[in-house]
Amino acid sequence: MLSNGRGFTGEHFAQIIHYLKFFQKRLGLLIDFAPDKVRIKRIIWQPRPFIVNDNGFDLPGYLSTTIKSAIQTIRQAAESIGQQFGLGYSDVIYRELMKVELSRRGLHFRNNIEAPAIWKDTVIAYQRTPFFILDEQILLHTIALSNSPSSYELARLRRALQNLALPIGVLVNFSYRQLQLFTIF
Repeated sequence: MLSNGRGFTGEHFAQIIHYLKFFQKRLGLLIDFAPDKVRIKRIIWQPRPFIVNDNGFDLPGYLSTTIKSAIQTIRQAAESIGQQFGLGYSDVIYRELMKVELSRRGLHFRNNIEAPAIWKDTVIAYQRTPFFILDEQILLHTIALSNSPSSYELARLRRALQNLALPIGVLVNFSYRQLQLFTIF
């Protein structure tokens, strides 16, 4: 991999790590031919142990058996993806993987959801969201590469839940170090 003469950038490191993960190799080389002297940087990739943190994943007793079962399926799908592909990819990739895995597990979902923007009890616009609606009851939001969900992401999911009149939301975060699962009511 070549640099542009200014040294190696974060994108160079990210790209080689993605290649190492994809090809299941432990050692990669970044080579910079631009300066007078060739620079070589060895990159060793060691997969991290896969950890699931579901502290925010409590299910109240009043939820129907159908909803509880679907939520457990979401958890199993996310764990399967994390174990198979690991952590460190973008949220777009994990959303696509979730679509495939949820479909394979028999959950019906809609994506490209447009949530109403409501002001003073009036719908003023519709906004396309990255959320999925599962079995017409659960709002699913998948994010990645953050240590924990931001207050913005949690508030965004809560607002969409209210505006779509759904009983429960699930946020799945494929963070840098662990898979995190949260439920929102």
